[in-house]
Amino acid sequence: MLKDLSKKLKETGQSFEELDNYFPRIMKDYEGWRNNAGLDYQGYLDKQIRAATKKKKRELSPSEREHVIETAMRGYNYSGSGKPSYAKQRVITLKDKDLDFYASPEEALSMYIRRAVNDIEVAQFFKGSTTKSDDGLLDIDTSI
Repeated sequence: MLKDLSKKLKETGQSFEELDNYFPRIMKDYEGWRNNAGLDYQGYLDKQIRAATKKKKRELSPSEREHVIETAMRGYNYSGSGKPSYAKQRVITLKDKDLDFYASPEEALSMYIRRAVNDIEVAQFFKGSTTKSDDGLLDIDTSI
């Protein structure tokens, strides 16, 4: 199912790198994870979130923030010049102590499928006349 969604997303112009054995995981409590890990300084993820917020000139929606965190954790860098630039592929190994800060696998898979199907349907609705923001996400306002 994930491979089929990946194929359909690419057909509708979504840009992403396919990973072997990919399974979506979604961090649901970033602040809690940071506090639990003893991270009270502004680290890499905070810099990526600040860069995305500055670029959009507004606060990020939860899904946009999740996108920035996910791409940063996978080795992409949100540069001020636009789309994430490839740094290197990373593999994240979750430890038992981190699991409370992530959505359950069932919830993450459901959210991923829902978001992917929504992106596919929106792209099909606009029939190729969609406009993407600088970070590669669909910009509904300018597409209309």
